[in-house]
Amino acid sequence: MQLHLGFAGYFARPLCADPERAARVASLLVDPRWPWPPWWASFGMEARLTQRTRARKVSGARGRDQLLAGILDPAHRSLELLRSRQEADNHAHVLVTTGRVAVPADAECAFEIQGQTRGDELPAGADLGAWIELVHELMVACDVGHAVMPAWPTASACLSDVSFMRIVVDSRWGLYDQGPPPDFALQNARASYWRIELGGTYVRHTRWGTYLSRSHLERIGGLEAIHAAVPPARTIDLGNLVFIQLTDRPEDAFTAEAEARRQRLEQVMAPIVAPARPQEA
Repeated sequence: MQLHLGFAGYFARPLCADPERAARVASLLVDPRWPWPPWWASFGMEARLTQRTRARKVSGARGRDQLLAGILDPAHRSLELLRSRQEADNHAHVLVTTGRVAVPADAECAFEIQGQTRGDELPAGADLGAWIELVHELMVACDVGHAVMPAWPTASACLSDVSFMRIVVDSRWGLYDQGPPPDFALQNARASYWRIELGGTYVRHTRWGTYLSRSHLERIGGLEAIHAAVPPARTIDLGNLVFIQLTDRPEDAFTAEAEARRQRLEQVMAPIVAPARPQEA
């Protein structure tokens, strides 16, 4: 079975106005801990939402400097990184909003970073655990208020989950939804509906890995309440964030035990999880 690990984080302060944070993010995006470095970079423009810069290959110190210059450029709205421009070989992807204006502009955490990597059949010398540590550093560098790290057996389900984007194949035999199962799709619909409050007032439903801020933990009784209800495999102190990991290895994310833990953690987090939409009443 294939394994695809993703991340989606939500933050309040734009990177383009903070050279120190931007430099750290740029360094992490070219870090050798990526199993498949996402090195084709392009920037979306602030003035015209459909316009992008030409994709350039970035790697190493020179690539870091190119990314940093682009992140700090106020004419740019977003940065996208791809491993390959061929869909079958695109084993890594990153999208981060960088500009001064985000959508929705009045959101508590208006900016976001999302991405994924293939987690099986890794290249020689690659270590998925090291990549997970890199993502922790990336979430801290962006100063996210909240984030999730989902694990899925297909790249399309992972992409759909981190982006709230529905992925459907239209064939002569009918429509085939390649995103996560319907219950997870409903969770994402709720998070998308409450996007203005996401990362602050509300958080997303639990995934294999969940990042909560200290203020979120206070509202649900702290780590003590989590450990009492569902002892996770690991909790990692990241300063203002705590990462809650359901199983020792992401390869075990599809087991019945992992799903049982996820549901129990979700029950503890119920006071802060994005609620049902008005149309569901």
